[in-house]
Amino acid sequence: MGSRLQKNSLVKGAFISYISIILIKVLGLVYIIPFYGLIGAEGGFIYACIYSVYNIFLQFSILGIPSSIAIIISEYETLGDYASKEKAYKLGFYIMLFASVSCFLILFIFAKSIALFFINDVPNGISINDISTPIRAMSFMLLIAPFLFLEQQYLIGHKYTSIVSISTVFEQILRIVFILGFTYLVVKIYNMDAKYSVVASVVGTILATIIVYVYLIYKKRKNNKNIEIEKNDLKEAVSSKVIIKKIFNYSWVVFVLTISARIYILVDSKFLLYGLNQVGYPDAITRLIVSNSSEWINKICYLVNFLVIGITGILRPYITEVYVKNDKFELNNKTNNILSFVIMVTLPLFIGMMIFSSNIYSIFYGYNEYGSNILRYSLIVDFIINIIVLISIIMQSLNLGKVVVAATIAGTLVNIGLDLPLIYLFDLLRLPAYIGAIFSSIIGQSLTFLILLYYLKNDRYLDFAQTKSILKNTVVSIFAMSIVLIITKHVFPFTSGSKLMEFLYMLFVGVIGLLVYLLALYKTGGLKLILHNPIFIKLVKKIKRN
Repeated sequence: MGSRLQKNSLVKGAFISYISIILIKVLGLVYIIPFYGLIGAEGGFIYACIYSVYNIFLQFSILGIPSSIAIIISEYETLGDYASKEKAYKLGFYIMLFASVSCFLILFIFAKSIALFFINDVPNGISINDISTPIRAMSFMLLIAPFLFLEQQYLIGHKYTSIVSISTVFEQILRIVFILGFTYLVVKIYNMDAKYSVVASVVGTILATIIVYVYLIYKKRKNNKNIEIEKNDLKEAVSSKVIIKKIFNYSWVVFVLTISARIYILVDSKFLLYGLNQVGYPDAITRLIVSNSSEWINKICYLVNFLVIGITGILRPYITEVYVKNDKFELNNKTNNILSFVIMVTLPLFIGMMIFSSNIYSIFYGYNEYGSNILRYSLIVDFIINIIVLISIIMQSLNLGKVVVAATIAGTLVNIGLDLPLIYLFDLLRLPAYIGAIFSSIIGQSLTFLILLYYLKNDRYLDFAQTKSILKNTVVSIFAMSIVLIITKHVFPFTSGSKLMEFLYMLFVGVIGLLVYLLALYKTGGLKLILHNPIFIKLVKKIKRN
């Protein structure tokens, strides 16, 4: 890689970004297997607690500003207004500096109070210091990570996508090396307890973030002439009031949506801790369930989220184009193409993973009945969320961000309100009480989905007949696939062996499931619809072009 930064086109930038995201997620999936093996269930609970808190404080530190800065810089760069471009960056930096330092101080000072929030209901086997010490260590990330995001988005605003994508992959590799290395030293060499294994992982994360941040600053300064104010640029920058208003307008929707999701995870964890304690679950089991629900299961769900990540890379310009033209027929057609394609490709993956949830969970974390049950039902939630993400981006592209925020908040409130009642109800029915919390999520996310769908149908007059028709073909094909997979599971059960053998077993049943699904889809005519779907064609063209 040369010292001079090269700008990237929209298509090439989106492709590079997509590939880097896939690499990061794959690396993340691979490293959590040895990492969880090192920190164990107790360390897994501490890790889940500190990250659920850190993610909230991180959002209050960045306030959705980095992504808005990328848009504003791109806008002023296009207009040749270099002074306003740099002023926007500096204003964003100072706002984030104030927010980040404030959040750091709150998190560091009140670490013990926050730790008590988690262990108040499950005091046996874990102390306040076991959680407060890693929280204090993690608080230092708030002084680094927000500004790394800002630098990355600053460069994206100038269309230097490659260097940002490379830096994120580089950061993930460094993080994995440092986390596994430091955690191994603490656990295996020095035989220290769980909280120090998590502190070691936090130190590795901080070190990797600092290195990448310094690297990006170095690259930016080496290219000052290309991306900063020209010395002969005498144009006066627009007022701070105008820029701050722009930052707010671009960032508030992203901030509200993100913070709502993060707060829900924290509240859901608390309700699980309290509810399971009330119905008589042992403290150790409760902590295992909570850590799986809030952190570790989500990492497995990344396996089926790659496609949605790829779609979102091309979705906004795809929808905005027809919205600007006010072409309602084409808007309806493209929305149906997006939804039907994602459903046909991802729904069988979710169903297959539900059937073999115990094997998949075992590959990552070892066999555990609670974990496999949580994974099985969480996949339903994740599928609904994927569809909501797509619809939300479509609606934001149609200037319906306020509706998305309202629907998200409504779903989150229903979700929170049903958590404890459903935990108690499931326990009363002699069903696993913790599954009640997952069904609460299913109901809440379904409400958000239905509100968004209703608004698209009635306000934008979209007709989903095409998606419904394709859904019928998909369901028939999935039914055939499911029968074959269930039979295969009973005829060729995986009884015992290494994780490698279990992984190979899953590859075997995965190939069988894929072949059956494609055959059934071919018979129903669904395969032809996938191959001729404009979204599929665009993705293929993007890969070939790059």
